[in-house]
Amino acid sequence: MGATLDKFMTIEEVPEEWRSLDVTVGGPIDSKDFCDNGIRTYKYNLLNFFPKSMFEQMRRTANQYFLLICIMMFLGTYTTWFYSPLTPWSTFLPLMVILLLTMAKEGFEDVKRHNSDKQCNNTPATILSVDPGDAPGTVQTLRRKDLRPGHVVVIGDREEIPADLILLWSSEGPQAYVETSNIDGETNLKIKKPALIDDEPIIQSPETAKNTQLGSTFEPPCGRVHTFEGTLKANEQSIPLDATQFLLRGSTLRNTKKALGVVAYTGRDTRLVRNSRDVPSKLSELERVVNMMVYFILFAMIIITTISMIAYVVWFSGHKAHLWYMCYRYNSADVPALFRENCESSDNYAPGSTWPTFFILYNNFVPISLYVTIEMINYVQASYIDNDLEMYDDEDDVPALARTSNMNADLGMIAHIFSDKTGTLTRNIMEFKKCACAGQIYEKGATLRGKVASPSVERDLVEIMAVCHTVVPDEDGYQAESPDEEALVKGAAELGMKFTARSTEGVEVDGKRYLVLATIPFNSTRKRMSALVQGPDGKARILCKGADNIMFGLTGKDSFKRFAGGRPALDDCLQQFSRVGLRTLVLGRRDVSRSEKDKFLKAWRAAETATEDRKGKLAEAAALIERDFEIVGATAIEDRLQDGVPETIHELAKAEIKLWVLTGDKVETAINIAKSAKLLTDDMFLVKLPVRAPRPCL
Repeated sequence: MGATLDKFMTIEEVPEEWRSLDVTVGGPIDSKDFCDNGIRTYKYNLLNFFPKSMFEQMRRTANQYFLLICIMMFLGTYTTWFYSPLTPWSTFLPLMVILLLTMAKEGFEDVKRHNSDKQCNNTPATILSVDPGDAPGTVQTLRRKDLRPGHVVVIGDREEIPADLILLWSSEGPQAYVETSNIDGETNLKIKKPALIDDEPIIQSPETAKNTQLGSTFEPPCGRVHTFEGTLKANEQSIPLDATQFLLRGSTLRNTKKALGVVAYTGRDTRLVRNSRDVPSKLSELERVVNMMVYFILFAMIIITTISMIAYVVWFSGHKAHLWYMCYRYNSADVPALFRENCESSDNYAPGSTWPTFFILYNNFVPISLYVTIEMINYVQASYIDNDLEMYDDEDDVPALARTSNMNADLGMIAHIFSDKTGTLTRNIMEFKKCACAGQIYEKGATLRGKVASPSVERDLVEIMAVCHTVVPDEDGYQAESPDEEALVKGAAELGMKFTARSTEGVEVDGKRYLVLATIPFNSTRKRMSALVQGPDGKARILCKGADNIMFGLTGKDSFKRFAGGRPALDDCLQQFSRVGLRTLVLGRRDVSRSEKDKFLKAWRAAETATEDRKGKLAEAAALIERDFEIVGATAIEDRLQDGVPETIHELAKAEIKLWVLTGDKVETAINIAKSAKLLTDDMFLVKLPVRAPRPCL
């Protein structure tokens, strides 16, 4: 019976079906039942503003309290149930003024949300014309909210992507670069690749795209910003799609003159909107505390009122005979006629009816101006934040902005702060400082530069720094997926091996061409990056850089023969780097035979185009070549603390706020940086929890 009832009461969510989209580039689109591309972040509209805002005001206990007092006053004034010593208008009118002022403030804040939405939705977007009569390559401009799935959007350099797109073509060949700082705060560039058939884009250019037939099947809308699954059909071939072909709404195209993408998701179906939420109906922590205090005061009032009524009843029973002037026993012969006439026309109340009378008398225990005072304080404190020069960013010309007036009250209730290190405590502007090679530690300078000038293990190390990366040169220097890569490339340039150009085939370093046959990217699981390259001498090599614990697991019998002192000496160098707070990477390489190269490339390309278990097949292909590395050395990179970090953490500690910082650095590096930031002080007792291998399951 219980199981049957549970089954009956359980509401099963029906999973959304995968979407299918058929597109003829340059032709009309069938938007089916897909939503438009408009976004909505506002909370109220003209129809629901008054009831919804009034509901928000009534969530405050004091407002409920004064509404109850007003009702009691009306009943006491206009009925004969009990006597109200105060007129209801003395409380009702001030309450209405307070509610209207607070509602006006909320309405003003919501108008700003409406204006922001309107500006975003009416931003122009460029698409390839959907008029069959237009010439190939013709573009038209729409408002962003009018985009629909199937439109082919034209994006220029530094333009924000207006919807979730599948990348079809890039002016930079088989890759495009995007910045996702609006989504995840990362300013590093991410590489995206258009859908390819036989290593060629489906669309060769915007001018030749007209009448191209595309059919796509992809996952239903969700909030996962780092994954995407789907299949694109073109020229009777199926092309697997993943996150590398997926452009997120809100990201920005960078270092790419132009790109084309077909709209997959719009409006509320986009990843960005799926990860956002409606403006919440919430109370600040201060308001919750005030509500609890009002409940306490109300409880105290009930007790005091009850005691007052009991005392009155007791006193009244003993003095009733003498209360003729209050119209009790006014018919006695000794009562003046004037009193008798007045008492006959007045209401008489039972002694027990004095409870609401006393309750109304005590209503000022909670001042009616309570929330007005709080709102005024919040507004003034928010203006302090907006005008605080110490919170003004000179570089970007951006002042602090309190988007809600109760922000300061919420900030004052914080007891714990959880933070990462890179880019928060540190500047995320990294600089190559040292390296360990051939058993020695080299500072960046003339000595190391002289070693690199001739064939040596030092030159091999710097060559890996200059070649094994995904950095893109531009007019301002370099654009990289991570600041570590940029620091290594700049360090290699200062040491005489300058990376100058990247093309679809490879890279150019110090005037020499390196053919990049395959790039195995870095991720948080692999903790390494590899590149299979063919150098100027015609030899194929696998170059790799990664965390020391990962790289040491990919070594062979003689992997440390070029590092004087072997692995113990390298471990000692890494410890020295960590103790001064430097970030470390271990670099390795290995010559690859032609047969091994061909076997790997065949497996790698098959894995890249697999429609099932692509991630697992890519890992299996990488394992074929990422082995038996010859360790050539290690690099050390400095990431300085941001200005004012130690002082800020010290002030937070004085306020008894607990601060937790998460980092992936080595233990010694983390401790050193924590001491520099005053997160750890000399009077603290340091506890290190050792990491042990998990026991095998039986």
